[in-house]
Amino acid sequence: MANLSYSKFKSLKQVATQFGLKLKGVDLFEEVEAIVPSDYLLRNIEVAHKLRYGSEKERSERLVAPILAELSRMNDYDLTIYAGRELNVNPERGLNGECDYLLSFGKIMEIIEAPIFTAVEAKKNDQDYGTAQCAAQLVGVQKYNQQEGFDFPSLHGCSTTGTDWKFMRLSGDRLFIDNNVYLIEQLPKLMGVLQHLVVTSKNTLVSE
Repeated sequence: MANLSYSKFKSLKQVATQFGLKLKGVDLFEEVEAIVPSDYLLRNIEVAHKLRYGSEKERSERLVAPILAELSRMNDYDLTIYAGRELNVNPERGLNGECDYLLSFGKIMEIIEAPIFTAVEAKKNDQDYGTAQCAAQLVGVQKYNQQEGFDFPSLHGCSTTGTDWKFMRLSGDRLFIDNNVYLIEQLPKLMGVLQHLVVTSKNTLVSE
């Protein structure tokens, strides 16, 4: 399976076979508390709905980007959002190509700086494809962090259509797929989940 890239992975089974992952469906965020989004974000989402969105680019720019920007604001902009960057770790195994969004605690925008703790892949309507692609990206993130001297016990990713958000967690060679899908109509719960990822990742980094 040489000369693959993240976008070539079409199913979770393909990713699991390629990288020796064990898959399991779980409820990842049952205890996470909701967070009331700012009026600014609510207005942005309202405008997005009125403008409408058909393509992946429109969904990404009008729905996903404002939500991730809100997450950065909630954390005093103490995280960097890389959009549309290539993460080339091991092209021979398919760990290369463009990632829609990578979230890092790095401070340099010009290069992707470890540690990366979350990957978000935005797709038009194909949630299964987005989940497989994001899972492959998480393997790439895991390898990239390790090369840079960071080894998070868990990394998180999300496949989203902008309106539906599906999360996963990579721990070693185990990939946990959340049984739940978070809808943009459940924005407070979605923001609570995203903030939980930031806080737990930062706490892990501090304790190392």
